[in-house]
Amino acid sequence: MNLSFHAQQRARQRGTKGSDINLIVIYGTETRDGYFLRHKDIEDAEKEHKKKLYRLSGRYVVVKDDTVITVYHPCKQRRKRVLRSWSIVGKGKLEIQQFSPRLSGNQIY
Repeated sequence: MNLSFHAQQRARQRGTKGSDINLIVIYGTETRDGYFLRHKDIEDAEKEHKKKLYRLSGRYVVVKDDTVITVYHPCKQRRKRVLRSWSIVGKGKLEIQQFSPRLSGNQIY
């Protein structure tokens, strides 16, 4: 999955690593324009990732055409709106990849 320049900046500002974004996409609930990681998603995830996933709970990754647009923590009202605005489609099916900002700067490897 590609990261837009904006998403790279926001992820850095908000302490979100490329591997964090991958976990949100893999285990999070798919919404109309991205993935949202809920506590329920974490409970369903493998135990080895549980600690990292709890740290990421509540973060939202906006995706368009296989490019991450931004990453943020929605407020409580926005969280409800995001989850209500789109029926739950399922979990992301991407492989865990490593983010390497030294390579091209906009790819997750």
